[in-house]
Amino acid sequence: MFGVVEEVKVGVKSQVVIPLRIRQEAEVRPGDILLMTSDRNGRISIMKKPKNWALAAYGCCQDAWGNNPLEYLEKEREKAWG
Repeated sequence: MFGVVEEVKVGVKSQVVIPLRIRQEAEVRPGDILLMTSDRNGRISIMKKPKNWALAAYGCCQDAWGNNPLEYLEKEREKAWG
């Protein structure tokens, strides 16, 4: 499923405590900004806000089109357009 999974309980003020194992794994420190998202299926995720979005995203799609992106694109165009 995921790297480290912990169960937490929502308090009366809708607060949760991030468990030590999760904080250590994610290297969350006091003062860090966290981003929280939810989806239509009721899933909630929390991530540490990157200091630099460009560096955080760099390489995320690496090899998405193989070793030769131009060749991949030409093959896709050929399949689509004949």
